[in-house]
Amino acid sequence: MGIPHGLVLAVLVTVPLSGQQASQVVSFEDVFAARQEHGATTSVDGRPIECVRRLVTTLLQAEVPPGGRRARPRTVIQAHGELDVMLVSGSKETIDLVAGIHEQLGKPERREWNVQCSVLTLPRKMATAHGILALAVTPVEEAAAGMLIKEAVQAKGMLRNLPEGRIEPLVPFSFGPGVDAEKPEAKPQPGVRVEALMTGDEEAAFAMQLSWPEIASRPLQAQRRECTFRLKAGAGVMMMGPADKYASEDEEVFVLWLRFAGVTTPRPEQQDAASKPRDK
Repeated sequence: MGIPHGLVLAVLVTVPLSGQQASQVVSFEDVFAARQEHGATTSVDGRPIECVRRLVTTLLQAEVPPGGRRARPRTVIQAHGELDVMLVSGSKETIDLVAGIHEQLGKPERREWNVQCSVLTLPRKMATAHGILALAVTPVEEAAAGMLIKEAVQAKGMLRNLPEGRIEPLVPFSFGPGVDAEKPEAKPQPGVRVEALMTGDEEAAFAMQLSWPEIASRPLQAQRRECTFRLKAGAGVMMMGPADKYASEDEEVFVLWLRFAGVTTPRPEQQDAASKPRDK
């Protein structure tokens, strides 16, 4: 008797290699098909399997510690006909990461993760005193972030709390335009675009694209930044925008605060209206 087609697609095959390396073949075909059947958007940025590969690769590269000697992750995408198959070669950590993403995407219930985002301006010396550096992702506890925000407001800096984002797997979400629609005369705001995948029940990997307001004295390439990181539910990160190294420490800079607030399951009426891409 033949093996049912659906069961073949769900198999994860691990092949031991030399040393601490291994290879695993993971098929996402069944996962993506089930998500489409339930009305979930799988991606608006190309093939879903390619989106998973890109996020995994950039995440592992970002997590190499300064001066670290970890080999560059090798993830190869192979498409066999209409099948979406990922061949992952690397450490146990890499294998477990992809297996965790596969498991989370395959869960039948529809989930969204709530992400909070705030933009503030403050003197650069105030940000660096809290360990926030230019164009570097810095994990920050909520209490510490609240303290920095309070200091920024007391220093007559700007604070803008963006509407909370409800993000679905592989569907990019933008936190509004780069200008304050309520105050067109105000200075432009950084543009924030986020794409995410759950890596565990209470953990997600985020790929964030930032477009900082252009300043004539800074190179254009410094205005855009892409970064990838993991967050547990309740945790957050901060990042300072581009800063002129020759400017005074009192120079005003942008600081972005992003927090993974948690995971929710939309009500049925919300699910009917939620399966549309929210980024063009």
